[in-house]
Amino acid sequence: MRIAVIGPLELPKAQGGVTRHCEEIYARVAADGHDVTVLCAGGPSPAVVHRGMRVRRLRTASSPGWERLTYAFAASWAALRGKYDVVHYHSFASSAFCMLPKLRGRRIVTTAHRIEWQDAKWGRITRWFLRYCEWVALRCSDALVAVSQALKDDLAARHARAAEIVVISNGVTRPEPADTARLAPLGLRPHGYLLVVGRLVPEKGVDVAIDAFLGLLGSDGIDVDLAIVGGGRKAGSATEVALARQAEPGGGRVHFLGVQEPDVVAMLYDNAAALVAPSYQEGQPLVVAEAMRAGCCIIASDIPAHLELLGDTGRIFACGDAGDLGRAMQWLRSHPDDARALGERAAARIAAGSYSWDEAAAATERVLASD
Repeated sequence: MRIAVIGPLELPKAQGGVTRHCEEIYARVAADGHDVTVLCAGGPSPAVVHRGMRVRRLRTASSPGWERLTYAFAASWAALRGKYDVVHYHSFASSAFCMLPKLRGRRIVTTAHRIEWQDAKWGRITRWFLRYCEWVALRCSDALVAVSQALKDDLAARHARAAEIVVISNGVTRPEPADTARLAPLGLRPHGYLLVVGRLVPEKGVDVAIDAFLGLLGSDGIDVDLAIVGGGRKAGSATEVALARQAEPGGGRVHFLGVQEPDVVAMLYDNAAALVAPSYQEGQPLVVAEAMRAGCCIIASDIPAHLELLGDTGRIFACGDAGDLGRAMQWLRSHPDDARALGERAAARIAAGSYSWDEAAAATERVLASD
């Protein structure tokens, strides 16, 4: 098959679940002999080959408000003009113009990674447009995929067509962890920190984690710091600045570590007292799955994606409730054996599940090739 992939603004990239998903899936699809072109933003530039995939950058706007929209149009136009058998959209936000390649008889597949319009940050017009993106993708796609059952159920509540969605879980990788000696330069000590990993954007709820942690400083038994791995969509974003200002009362107990390489993140999972996952919305969070595989205790918000992934192997708190998260943090420090047991059960749950990139790639190939 000749396949066009639309969704990741950049590839490769150190953070971003959609980008990771596309890279891992399509490196394997390309290795099976298919011709894969990933259409990205920020060009134009000559195509380069990365892990067997052709990566082509298209001319798009650079401002955050317009980059995704102009990318969605430019990528759909390129897919219409190119000689492709299948056009695979990743995320509804990229699918606004998916009818264009369909007009030329291309097979259209859309994978839902999350429901973007549900983010509280959007104004009325943006929210309407993102709901339109969801509608047009459900209407125009020849096949539909979701990364979790919770996401499929969410869509099925609004669209009868969603009953046809195929659920294909993300895979979980574990690179060789960096040496624990790398902790000291980061200002951390083994099992002396709570860890948050994710893009610094409002929907990830990092502000809730900081709020909860600051509320516990000075409490008996709270001898851990808070380490935050990740960056904003753009360097020096408003969210990054606001989070740094929010953390100032912590007196250096909140560490912003920026974007880290996979081996360092794996080492941070291994040595964390717990991973805190405070997101307001997810499809299937790679960070939580990777931390589970590492045997890290998970403290997560009670959103459907977390509940589906964790089952009874994590400590759950009410989404957006810093007080409830603070109580979970306090519990962690006073029940270390129970926390360790949760981490062991989480690792066993991931090991017993179907969280393999090889399996996900094979399942994706079947969807792309089906009539």
